[in-house]
Amino acid sequence: MIHSLYNKMKLNYLRAKASLIPEKYQSQFVCVGGASEFQYHIDLLIPEDRRKVLVVGTHGGRDYFHILARGGEAWGLNLYPNNKMENLVVGNVEDRSIFLDDSFDAVIFSGTIEHVAHDFKALQNIYSWLRKDGILLLNTVYLADSEDTHMRLYSPKTLHRLVTAAGFDVDRRDGEIQNPSLFWYPPMFNYPHHLLNAVWFMLTGKTLYKWTLPILWKIDLWLSTGHGLMEFCRRHSNNRWGITLKCVKSTKRDYVKENEDKFHD
Repeated sequence: MIHSLYNKMKLNYLRAKASLIPEKYQSQFVCVGGASEFQYHIDLLIPEDRRKVLVVGTHGGRDYFHILARGGEAWGLNLYPNNKMENLVVGNVEDRSIFLDDSFDAVIFSGTIEHVAHDFKALQNIYSWLRKDGILLLNTVYLADSEDTHMRLYSPKTLHRLVTAAGFDVDRRDGEIQNPSLFWYPPMFNYPHHLLNAVWFMLTGKTLYKWTLPILWKIDLWLSTGHGLMEFCRRHSNNRWGITLKCVKSTKRDYVKENEDKFHD
């Protein structure tokens, strides 16, 4: 009964978009804590006119199906197949030959770069696959070493250096969102939120998600952009502290030449 009610609530919120999203992935659109609030970040940082979007690492379906739901042409690159995703290429982001150059308007590289053996090579490939005015949306964690499949640790400075070495500029005005925010949504937070929507749905036949979710997203964003004490609290209270960066193509820096000039006797 509860499962059936929950499915009806999701369908009520998604409406026509539900036909594009398999049931398995629909919860990503009504939950918070690494789910719908990141879809909100996508909408803030990647305009809808950037229609052809590649998602590198499609596990969970959050980003791939969000691009579909907002009317874009979603492509996925993953290490294993998924028959629920039509435009999915099985392969490794470290293999440049998978896609032609200038293929995509945007690339979402979320929660993946820390798992990649050769991160610089992966970013260089993404640079090639992006069109001239393309956008890279990069999300990763800092200093999180508890996950066995993480290949390395980043700091804010080393991540920026890596990105610029690969040929990108970071939009420092609007394109940096720290995550998780100080007000991090644990999974249990979703239960009272769904309960509120369930009560309202049983009374009125409608959910409150279209009002409650944007409020949660905006609170999360506000708490994700503060610095000083707020950044200190995020950094020291949660081992998932990280960043979402909006990156645009620029001139590649020659770090070999820079080091040669600096240290040459």
